[in-house]
Amino acid sequence: MYLVCLLGAIALLLLLLLGADIFVEASPELPSSFVYLVSGFSILLVAKTLAVVFRRRAPPSAGTVPTATVAPATIVTLNRVVAATLGGAAGGLAGFYVGGFVSLALGMLFIPGGEVGMRALVVPGIDLGTVGGAALGARLGWKLMLCLSIAGGLLQYNSNCSRQWHWAWKRGRPIGPVVKRWWRFAEDASARRVCILLLVLASLTLVGKYLRTQPPELSHVYVHAERTHQVIVGFGTGFDHVAKQCIDALKIPQDRERVYDLLYGDRGVRLNIVRLPISPHARPLPESQGLHFDWSGDKLTQDMRQALQPVLKRTKPILYAVPLTPPPQWKTNGQTMHGGSLRPEHYRDYAFYLTDFLQYQHQIGMGIDVLSLQNEPTIAATWDSCLWTGEELRDFIKLLAPMIRSRGLDTRLMLSDDSNWRNAWAHLEPTLQDPQACAYLSIMASHSYGKCDDLERQGFAAAADKNGKQVWMSEMSLVTPLQTDDPGMTAALRIARYMHQDLVVGHAAVWVFCFGIYNSKYQGSLGVLSPADGQGALVIPKRLWAMANYSRFVRPGSKLMESQSDVLETSAFLNAAGDGFVIVAVNNTPQPRPAVYHFGGGDYTVAEVRAIATTSSLNLGNVRVPETLPHGFFTVLLPSSVTTFVGKFGARPH
Repeated sequence: MYLVCLLGAIALLLLLLLGADIFVEASPELPSSFVYLVSGFSILLVAKTLAVVFRRRAPPSAGTVPTATVAPATIVTLNRVVAATLGGAAGGLAGFYVGGFVSLALGMLFIPGGEVGMRALVVPGIDLGTVGGAALGARLGWKLMLCLSIAGGLLQYNSNCSRQWHWAWKRGRPIGPVVKRWWRFAEDASARRVCILLLVLASLTLVGKYLRTQPPELSHVYVHAERTHQVIVGFGTGFDHVAKQCIDALKIPQDRERVYDLLYGDRGVRLNIVRLPISPHARPLPESQGLHFDWSGDKLTQDMRQALQPVLKRTKPILYAVPLTPPPQWKTNGQTMHGGSLRPEHYRDYAFYLTDFLQYQHQIGMGIDVLSLQNEPTIAATWDSCLWTGEELRDFIKLLAPMIRSRGLDTRLMLSDDSNWRNAWAHLEPTLQDPQACAYLSIMASHSYGKCDDLERQGFAAAADKNGKQVWMSEMSLVTPLQTDDPGMTAALRIARYMHQDLVVGHAAVWVFCFGIYNSKYQGSLGVLSPADGQGALVIPKRLWAMANYSRFVRPGSKLMESQSDVLETSAFLNAAGDGFVIVAVNNTPQPRPAVYHFGGGDYTVAEVRAIATTSSLNLGNVRVPETLPHGFFTVLLPSSVTTFVGKFGARPH
């Protein structure tokens, strides 16, 4: 019996400590001291419970409460697993904080019931569930844990131990006599030895755990304010017929307005760039009307015009237009989708078409600032698409650019807007090697999909610097399985890390999210905002606030400052006035991370600094003010967070 007790205790302790580790990782903002306090108290309850369950007692005398029958070892093990599962579901449903305190209170109140064995089993189960099961419930989903609990409860009810517990519970035995009987039982030498053995083992395990736990290593970030790179133009998002459909799907009128406030208002993301599609369906017009095509009668063009009105009330955005396909009658496959190419004999027709669109937008007071020649020219997609080679794009820009200039338009031209940095460079190279075509090109653009390492971004940035071109990261999203969404910090941290790589390594002056708000049935791409919920209400995911950690504070005119860090992903910017800074740090670990930020050059001092963080519980929330140092500041980054530091430099010596 002692061997059974010992083996059972070791198994439970391992489960308990493993559960504590998972619990800390799943809920990193919960103080670890609380988690291990719950663990320690739970170990005490487990020790008492094992002593109660495995002690063989004499049959009850007349007039006493029947004691719990000792169940076979299999049933006891089953009941223990079921109790932990039940506690896991309870802890998962009630929440980590509430579940922990409630289970502690229940354990202190009911565990002395030595004669009510099953009650003693259930209560430590709730504690185990709070530490382990609730964390697993958060990962596996509370519905699954609840189903397991119901199934386990049915098995548990059929055990003799459970029936005895049910009998005692219904008769409401007073707590006082039960406590006395518990302490009388504890005087039994064998029971004491079991309890002492378990408690010593538990204490040694916890001490070892604490000794193995090392504080997070201090990170050092070196920022060189005197070494600056690209000037930031801004941040934006796509706005097309899908976005309009999603906004129209919101049932509450205030939510429709709130979409624009969140994306373009001062208290939201503060975007200043709008990405627009160009319709391939405008009909030809007689030459005498000045325009070659009827844009005023084109549904997509007019939908975009209507959808942009609320944006224009909030900001004056940079309008960036991109065609997904030429008109289908000019393509080799005769349709807008599935790739196909523009037939060479229609190059001039298509140049007139795009120039007409720019002219029309100028006439209605919504002039296009930037025109991309083609979206993702290497992908024959199941949506509107068209294939181009790098040489074809080079030839087309030499035909299109003079036509735009002949109409007095100052729209800048962009290439190659491809799916990733590698493909974009391959399609840009022929244009950059042709002096005439290169002179017409203003912006080198890429999307950030696929697996591209930092070397490809660095090569792209170096080519842009060499040729005097601006770099735009013109589209990014997270592609997910169809009809799914991740509104939490996992997607938010991924977006923040992409922004860091593109801005710092790729020297992007612009960063554009694919959709402002998206439809869950549209290829599984995430938007800045999630689609409406089942009741048609607006859903605001964490990725919006993570993007805002950059876009709300890194304003147009800021310059990227050179920085080095051992492990932290840090993006540092000098403000447009040159007297302050914005630093965005991504802590992708579930642990807090202390860090010191040093400003190089020797004569930069920090007069003031504040910190704004996005975490699982904060949306651009103010957090502890960093401690200023002679030439920098010290801070502790919250676990799994995106933090923005906004500060002012002190007076510099002359």
